[in-house]
Amino acid sequence: RMAGGCTSGHGISGGLQLAVSSWAFFFAMFGSGVVTAFALFGLKGRSHV
Repeated sequence: RMAGGCTSGHGISGGLQLAVSSWAFFFAMFGSGVVTAFALFGLKGRSHV
């Protein structure tokens, strides 16, 4: 917590204020999630259940 707040709160409140850093953070986290999903499940789309 370098900025003294929670990560999701930074993304939500900063995004609503149209802060460029919050939007960059949001897209970086979303992109990381997509890459992680492809790394874990591949293009076949294995069931996660």
